[in-house]
Amino acid sequence: MASIRGRRDDQGKGAYPMNTTEIRNALKARLAQGVTIDAAFPNVSRSSGGLPYLQTSFASIDRSGDAVKAGDILEETGQFNIVVVVEQDTGEDVALDFADMIADLFPQGLVIPTATGSVAITAPTIIRNGFPTDRDYRVPTSTRYHALRT
Repeated sequence: MASIRGRRDDQGKGAYPMNTTEIRNALKARLAQGVTIDAAFPNVSRSSGGLPYLQTSFASIDRSGDAVKAGDILEETGQFNIVVVVEQDTGEDVALDFADMIADLFPQGLVIPTATGSVAITAPTIIRNGFPTDRDYRVPTSTRYHALRT
């Protein structure tokens, strides 16, 4: 039986603590279900090198844990950042369409179940102003979440 940090996979819901991987995988899975373009996840190569694509990152803002068991996450507030990257000089409409798609995937109030709890979207996704780079055009988005072990 595989185990990670003393957790046994056969113990069922609530038998082990929620962790960062579980939270991030829930958000990444939701994104993968709703977009038709390649996504670049942290430390993972994209399947294609072309445009458009989504560049993702995470920011943990606050977390609380079990004082008895170091490292156990009881709840975490964070931000899922997704940057839409499209070809330069094609206008902003394509990038904004993808950004709107992301906002639709993560509406305020959405609750994504996980093995040990849930991840709730706590505010509307923010679509920031786009900007050009030397090679492409980018529109950043950010989605705030709150994960809670149940």
